[in-house]
Amino acid sequence: MLSHSIGKHIRLYLVDGSPSGIITAEIMGWTGKVLSFSRLLLPEALKRPECAKTGLYFLTGVDEELGQLLYIGESDDVAKRLKQHDSTEDKAFFDQVTLVVSKDENLTKSHVRYLENRVIHLAQKSATTLLKNNTQGSDVFLPEAEQSDMEYLIQQLQILLPILGLFFLKEPPKRYKPLLIANDHVAIDQTTTSFELIYLKGQIKASGYEAEGAFVVEKGSQIRNLKSTNYDIKVGEALFSRYANYYNLTNPIDNTDEIISLTEDIAFKSPSGAAKFICGASVNGRLAWKVKGTNQTYEEWRKQQLEAIIN
Repeated sequence: MLSHSIGKHIRLYLVDGSPSGIITAEIMGWTGKVLSFSRLLLPEALKRPECAKTGLYFLTGVDEELGQLLYIGESDDVAKRLKQHDSTEDKAFFDQVTLVVSKDENLTKSHVRYLENRVIHLAQKSATTLLKNNTQGSDVFLPEAEQSDMEYLIQQLQILLPILGLFFLKEPPKRYKPLLIANDHVAIDQTTTSFELIYLKGQIKASGYEAEGAFVVEKGSQIRNLKSTNYDIKVGEALFSRYANYYNLTNPIDNTDEIISLTEDIAFKSPSGAAKFICGASVNGRLAWKVKGTNQTYEEWRKQQLEAIIN
């Protein structure tokens, strides 16, 4: 019998019974624990034992133009560090705190410094979050076994954090998902529909697909360079401020070529968001994207999918 990849048992606890209050998040069988709360609840949250531990923490806020803002930090006294951040002007942007600690007290200062460095590097690749850290974090040497433990912790955070509204560690979903078979052989589900977008009379050609509730623009797709000297400066600057973090995933970002290529897959919340990024203009992605090799628009394809289910 075929089955999709193994599920995870996530346990969320609303400490005061409110979804906007303090929340703890755990994965069954994992020794880590995540605590998330509004900045307004900082005085109450600092009384909890988790804040007295050694931990990794994330300060997040939202900017209308730039999207989610993020600062990553670590401390062996998180409560003390959060008190400092709450009174500094350069941290005025954050309205949410998310803290990662260990339930078995085995997370050390070296561990969280290693995690800070690794997570900063991963967050720099995020197309959904603008990193506010001024430094890269320090490279930390850990024994091989402990490095493995920390990488496992990061894998758990990639599962837990999106549930709490933090997507900076989430990788773009893959086009094809392996299906597990009882005899350990692997079959590949190749039912994903491919889409293409052609713009500027064929100068721009991009490909994409849907997976896990996202629209993914594939590596190698061509996009309009908002930093090109041939681009409308006023429009380019406005769009670049919105998509600045995405340009960390393109190469190069400071040349004069009007067309550049993606170096990695990028996930968007909608086909229109993807189309706007690619074309450097407001574009209806439901009409611009077409099923690859056909003239069928995304909108027509979507309608066909829904009608098939209803019938």
